[in-house]
Amino acid sequence: MTRDPGVAPDGSPVALYAALGPHDAVDLVIDQAPAGGSVLDLGCGAGRLAAPLAEAGLDVTGVDNHAEMLAAVPTTVTSVHADIAGLDLGRRFDVVVLASHLVNHPHLGGDFLATCRRHVAADGVVLVERFAPDLLAHLDAREGAYDGIRVRHELVSHDGDHFTARAHYSVAGTTWIQPYEAVLLGDDDFDVALGAAGLGLWDWVDEDRRWACAVRIQD
Repeated sequence: MTRDPGVAPDGSPVALYAALGPHDAVDLVIDQAPAGGSVLDLGCGAGRLAAPLAEAGLDVTGVDNHAEMLAAVPTTVTSVHADIAGLDLGRRFDVVVLASHLVNHPHLGGDFLATCRRHVAADGVVLVERFAPDLLAHLDAREGAYDGIRVRHELVSHDGDHFTARAHYSVAGTTWIQPYEAVLLGDDDFDVALGAAGLGLWDWVDEDRRWACAVRIQD
């Protein structure tokens, strides 16, 4: 089966993510990074987070497994075409970012966290974005507009904390449907996942407790 080059392996439409504005976590990452420090953005997509971080004067490396996504990333970011799981760039960073709820991946979340630990400096931090543990209670009500793009989420199925859903994106007469699958992580489950990867929770850095700041342990 031939894969559409305009759609990433996880179902993300390239044109959609290239059209979206800067990621809402830009300031959060800047707050955790030293001036001129290094940042590793895992699963950077079209650069919504990586590009504005580079503009802010940080040394940013973005990793994504889809070449078409990376083609939208500006040259101010060092782009790496690779899978996150098992990645080893041979260097460490002041800040490693695992956004887009990748920690909730039903099979690879632990591998992604292990990659974070492998690349974070001894005195650095890992920023991890998770789905809110109570997401399923209101997933079908998640609807709004961002950068002129209307977004609606549709719950397809769930078994306990494991669920599948579809995100519907509409702009200028074009609609994209992106399927996704995830496992919700409560606080205790999240702590266990971090510990298994050799990381420990330092603090929650947003009021909703969706963004965690973690540090290396077990050196």
